[in-house]
Amino acid sequence: METKCNHPPIAIIRYGIRHNKSGDVQRFMCTKCLFQFSDNQFPKHKFKKEIIEFAMKKYKNNNSSRQIKKLILKKFNVKLSHVTIIRWLHSKNVIFKLNTENRNIIIKTLSNRLKKINKRIEKHNNIIEKHRLKKEKLEKELQELKS
Repeated sequence: METKCNHPPIAIIRYGIRHNKSGDVQRFMCTKCLFQFSDNQFPKHKFKKEIIEFAMKKYKNNNSSRQIKKLILKKFNVKLSHVTIIRWLHSKNVIFKLNTENRNIIIKTLSNRLKKINKRIEKHNNIIEKHRLKKEKLEKELQELKS
């Protein structure tokens, strides 16, 4: 457990349980400064770590956010919006909390997507260049005909 204040961990005591939709979360308190906090691996996310990691794994398998939403409903019996899943994917908190293997897979997936996009851009640039050359050729012919 990571302490949220500057006092040693010996000063931290359990201070109740917070109940929410995703389950119970243990609360803690520092006996020196009376600072209260919870031990949450995904801060500011109300869903359990398992659900978020499940969504990330399904996303890397090329499932859409709406498909992931349905899978989470079946497996965990938890209703959530597909927008929530998209926010998880864009959230640095989630991506950096995942283990190294998942991060490497995400990096590889994003790199592959970037390569595909670069190929498309190159292809379109070639097409644009061909049309530019045709245009120049036609302009020269027009100038020759005018003179």
